[in-house]
Amino acid sequence: MDVPSQQVPRAGELNIDHVAHFVADIDGASGALERLGFTLTPFSAQSHRLEPGGPLVPAGSGNRCIMLERGYLEMLTPTGDTPIAAQLRSAMERYVGVHLIAFGTAAPESDHARLREAGFDPLYGARPLKRAIQAEIENPLSRLILEGKFGPKDRVVVDARGSKIAFDRQPVAVSAAA
Repeated sequence: MDVPSQQVPRAGELNIDHVAHFVADIDGASGALERLGFTLTPFSAQSHRLEPGGPLVPAGSGNRCIMLERGYLEMLTPTGDTPIAAQLRSAMERYVGVHLIAFGTAAPESDHARLREAGFDPLYGARPLKRAIQAEIENPLSRLILEGKFGPKDRVVVDARGSKIAFDRQPVAVSAAA
């Protein structure tokens, strides 16, 4: 299986690239995940450029990741005194947990426009999208399930095709041990 090619969505599709869980104690979170059987990447201090072409500077954050067949889970922690670290700490004052969902797309400009029209605002994250997600995904999918088009063991793939949301059944591989 060519995993890297599966990470990039096809034209017209939008996928979840990764989900970030903000934690204050990266060592404690890492230990708990390892005790559950997960393998994590080594700790990585993050850096970024403050302006295009500028030097790399510490971002004030670091991570460890659980790499999945498609995408990954990121444990993100503040490590310094920077605006990014302050954002992480401020978010964690509300709650420790998932604060970030990163999308992957083959058409970033058109998908960004579609998400913005649906209510996405980078300053407020996914919260303004709640009604759009309910109206475009949860409600139609619920109807399809009630109509018997999808069963309890079906894997449903939700794709963006142009301006429409499509629901497809994906076969679930059955292991030899099952």
